[in-house]
Amino acid sequence: MTNRVSGLMLCNHTNSASIFQESLNQCETLLKKKAYLDQFLKEDSDIMDMLTDAVERVKETVQTYRNATKPDFIEMN
Repeated sequence: MTNRVSGLMLCNHTNSASIFQESLNQCETLLKKKAYLDQFLKEDSDIMDMLTDAVERVKETVQTYRNATKPDFIEMN
């Protein structure tokens, strides 16, 4: 008998920036094309502002993770 195990582990370390950056790039591409937004725009016209704000927050998070790799990170904050 074999036991199959599958799972996902997300660690909080500086390499997480690359994962966030990849997701950010994909999101920005979709937002530029306004792909899959029709239904959201019908429901709430402010959705683009909310999505733009979310993108900015992820950019800040990516930058924080990148800054964490620098020796003077503690002094920067």
